[in-house]
Amino acid sequence: TVMLLIVAVFLGLWFAMAGRIPSWSDEMSHLALARQLLGTCDPSQLDFARCAINVPDLVYGLRAIEFTQLVALSFQYFGVSLWAGRVVTLFFTLATWLFFVMYLRLRQRASPATLVVTTLLFFGQSMVLEQSLNARFYAPLLFCLLVALVAVWEVRAYWRNRRRAPAAVWLVVGAGAIGLSMLWSLIQYFVLAAAVFMLVFKP
Repeated sequence: TVMLLIVAVFLGLWFAMAGRIPSWSDEMSHLALARQLLGTCDPSQLDFARCAINVPDLVYGLRAIEFTQLVALSFQYFGVSLWAGRVVTLFFTLATWLFFVMYLRLRQRASPATLVVTTLLFFGQSMVLEQSLNARFYAPLLFCLLVALVAVWEVRAYWRNRRRAPAAVWLVVGAGAIGLSMLWSLIQYFVLAAAVFMLVFKP
């Protein structure tokens, strides 16, 4: 109940701000391309001259085109608006939280109190709200990074217990998360390399 209350407060803040905060320059590449996809299905035909002058160039705009396609899908169902464009990042923000608390509960047998504290720490960060209001690929990237880190931990645990089948499943999950995120950013590789190093050489 407490967790749901925390999530409800977060959602209330998000809905109150999503349509009112002006778009950031980084958002324009996704928002403009997504709108163009609705009309032509071809992002290369976008005329940036008709958009805001601070829109990045086309090559930069095509970065994380998979995320842009999700924004276009949101536009298709909810209409073209800042709210609709940003709801994609809200979805991945909630997915990140839900994945982690479910993992803690089902795999780590975390107590309800631990889950409440985890939820409070997650949604209590201003950056989480900020990025959920930013129609960029950072929220999906965080989700992929979390899945990859959990997968690394699980592969290590199952492999040391000689349970090859579950280790292989987690390996595929982790590889998929890394493969998707590598299309967007390289920073997660440094994080994953550090995580693998610590896990392998942990006594």
